[in-house]
Amino acid sequence: MSAKIEQYYAHRVKNIFNHLHNFEIEITETSIHDFRVEIKKTKALIKFLRSIYGKQETKKLKQLIDALFQEAGDSREMQLIQNWLTENHLTEIQTKYFPPANIRIALNSFSKKLPEFKLKLDKALPDCLKILEKTNQITVEQYVLKLRHTIEKKIQKKITEDELHEFRKLLKQWMYSLNWVSEKEKTKTNYLFSYCNKLQESIGVWHDNLIIQKNLLEKKIHLAKEIEVQREYVFALQKLHQSLKSAELDIKHQIKNYQRTEIT
Repeated sequence: MSAKIEQYYAHRVKNIFNHLHNFEIEITETSIHDFRVEIKKTKALIKFLRSIYGKQETKKLKQLIDALFQEAGDSREMQLIQNWLTENHLTEIQTKYFPPANIRIALNSFSKKLPEFKLKLDKALPDCLKILEKTNQITVEQYVLKLRHTIEKKIQKKITEDELHEFRKLLKQWMYSLNWVSEKEKTKTNYLFSYCNKLQESIGVWHDNLIIQKNLLEKKIHLAKEIEVQREYVFALQKLHQSLKSAELDIKHQIKNYQRTEIT
């Protein structure tokens, strides 16, 4: 039995319901963001269990958690785009193609589905605890060590642009998993953790810009007749192109620095 990972899971469950309660009261972007963070940590646990026991035992819970994450993610993506448009003073595009009211609509839509989601969570979450109760600490530590070795091996090779998002998921999976082991084990990886955290943040910046670019292209703003909209659109694409290139260079630089450094 691994008491450490059970305690971690119990804390996640408590926080999930606390954040959902806060969201029901306030219906704010902050509360839904906090909820998504807890869901990510829970997804990491489920991924670990699936790697050990197979997919069937956690199938229902995974489907539910994925659905919740997706529903909560819609407003997050809208907010990401809104913030970027505001920061770059692209008011014409914002007003005509990404009206701020859409965020409130997405939040209200999520709020209406909460009662059903909470009932399903009440039924599904205890099943995961039962699986964790039969998992010993050695299995947990072996998994965490395997993740670390996989990361170190991948960084020594060339990581393509298409692999960056999945690589970030791997980094975050390992970083979350360190919460399942003792402080002594965590201390051994302080340097690598600091490095991976900075790297995943850089990849996150790159990916956010990619999401914004994708949304702008999907709106087919280039077909707009208004000259001001066209002007803003050209500026937006140039700005995103520069940001993506800058983020890519930063990521490559960090990876090269790691490859030159021997981490023990």
